[in-house]
Amino acid sequence: MHNTKRYFLHHLKSVLPRLAVFTVISVLITVMTANGSHSKYAPEHSDVAFYILSVIIGFLAAVIPMFEFSVYNSKRNLDTLFSLPISRSSLALVHIAVGFIQMFLVFTVSTAALFASHLDFAEFYDLYYIIPYYFSVLGLGTAVYFIFTFIFTQANTTLDGIVFCGLWTFNLYLVFFFLDRLFDLKYFYDMTAIYAPINGVTTNFQYRAEMIKREEIFARSDAIFITLWCVLGALAFFGTVLAFRRKKVERVGEVSDSIFGYTLNIPLYFVCLTSLFDDVTATVWLTICAVVGYFIFRRGFRLKKADLISIIISFILLCVCNVIKALI
Repeated sequence: MHNTKRYFLHHLKSVLPRLAVFTVISVLITVMTANGSHSKYAPEHSDVAFYILSVIIGFLAAVIPMFEFSVYNSKRNLDTLFSLPISRSSLALVHIAVGFIQMFLVFTVSTAALFASHLDFAEFYDLYYIIPYYFSVLGLGTAVYFIFTFIFTQANTTLDGIVFCGLWTFNLYLVFFFLDRLFDLKYFYDMTAIYAPINGVTTNFQYRAEMIKREEIFARSDAIFITLWCVLGALAFFGTVLAFRRKKVERVGEVSDSIFGYTLNIPLYFVCLTSLFDDVTATVWLTICAVVGYFIFRRGFRLKKADLISIIISFILLCVCNVIKALI
């Protein structure tokens, strides 16, 4: 425990310059956006601009895991870090905690800056709503942070980790879009994009703070998906710690063959996007893109049998889905 505390304090001290840069930039953007949202000639129509805080925490939730865990994608660094008298679980927890502290502090200071920027126009806002907004978005931002941390650490290189995070931003949305095309779900599934709950909560509290709407704007399905993302965030937190225990030094820098990476996302995007365009030309181009995706995955022009089987199964699934759509 003593060694873990020392490493935590050392690592926290090492990120202070980055924290200072993030904080200064975020506060400047927040103040500029808040001041720009004030209407001197029609102050009653001023914008409370909560959205800029959501953009900031969303950006930090995606970027900070990359800063915190990219060091573990270097064999030289990994040999040194894993030789420390600290368990791998403790290492993971330290980096998760330090990353969260950075996100928390930047978001908190930016929120305070937004509040201060609105004081001259306070009579046109109900600024009380900045409190529930702050805690709601901080909670959702933390869930997104845990998810991106897990996804990034599933890669064996930093570049693959960035790609994985990009793919996971929309893959659940694409799945529900695909199911809607197939079975006509008849309800909105916008909350399935990873940032959608933050956007929905932000819109809700902006309306309330601007005294435009006081009634709840969420549907029951929205609440279900918000809860789902929070549960996924909690699972991602424990998944990161558990996966970190099994991280193999010899796999660093090699092909990122995690099921949460290219293995899942290439066929998923291929099937869902093909069903979206529903066109022969688009199918051909998407097939080419899928093959190129496998080339990137394998870092060469040789595909494994599993890759070919995946493409074949994807085509079969598309055919079956077309038959189902025709019957329905």
